[in-house]
Amino acid sequence: MENRDKVVVACPKCGQKLRCEFGGAGTCPKCGTRVEFPENIYQADPALNRDAMQRIVAQQRTKESESIQPDKKRVKKKKKSIMKKIIVTILALAIIGGGAFGALKLKDFLSNKNAASMDEPAVSSQESDDSDVQTDESGNTDFLKISSDFGHIDYNGPVVDPTEGTNGSGLEDSTQSYEFSAGVYEIGKDIAPGVYNITLVSGSGNCFVRKPDGRSVVNEIFGDTSQTGHIAVYRNAKLMTGGEVEIGGGLTVSFGPPS
Repeated sequence: MENRDKVVVACPKCGQKLRCEFGGAGTCPKCGTRVEFPENIYQADPALNRDAMQRIVAQQRTKESESIQPDKKRVKKKKKSIMKKIIVTILALAIIGGGAFGALKLKDFLSNKNAASMDEPAVSSQESDDSDVQTDESGNTDFLKISSDFGHIDYNGPVVDPTEGTNGSGLEDSTQSYEFSAGVYEIGKDIAPGVYNITLVSGSGNCFVRKPDGRSVVNEIFGDTSQTGHIAVYRNAKLMTGGEVEIGGGLTVSFGPPS
């Protein structure tokens, strides 16, 4: 994952600067403290993520400018099309009507149109560009408003990624195996956190793996795969400390190391 998709925070215990993907987690390699990373860059320390914030602001301005330019081109093209239709209609009337009178009227119309277009004031490019710039309540256009839960820390040491050598989520692949039947099991107590392959042992029923906030990571029906919607294996399930595993019905499954 590229750095632009990651956020930099400081270890709340030793101040070591750490880089990880949004919403990830890892262990500080300096003091061993587990660090939870924010869901997006707006919740991170602005001092550590200043370059990333400036890049986001620049990208937003570029997108806004690109969305405005096509609209201006469409309006200009529409005006040209209308003008062309008007001129063609007048020419047709002049030909049908015939005579010098029709020709003189056409000449007068074209002359008046050219004079009117020359008298129209030009639109300042500076005024157009200024309308594209958005500012916050204080008039600051350089940075977006961000919040931080971090205090003033004396940062030290190089920026490191605590998820290096893992699967990118801060969870290591499991080296243990477990077998569960119907019931609810706490991750971190009944089963170690990590990444597992879930395999059908016998029976059929629902298998849920939930995060600490209650959101489902796995929600599958295990059983005879000849039946629609049933599976026999779920690979790389992420089990986080504080979450839970729930097995329903007459299902028995095993949790083992990823193959």
